[in-house]
Amino acid sequence: MRGNLVELTRAFVIGASFATCVVKAFTDVFMSLLGKLGGKGTSTWRPGVVPFPGRS
Repeated sequence: MRGNLVELTRAFVIGASFATCVVKAFTDVFMSLLGKLGGKGTSTWRPGVVPFPGRS
């Protein structure tokens, strides 16, 4: 039982780190392509910022 728990923990840690790397790489590639297609840089984009007329 103890060996199985160690193997499960090891698999979880490796899987989580691999998933993080894949998501980071995909996001970097996707955002750079989106910036090139849109003509604007994506480095100044902030999530949740919606400009409303008349508000500062």
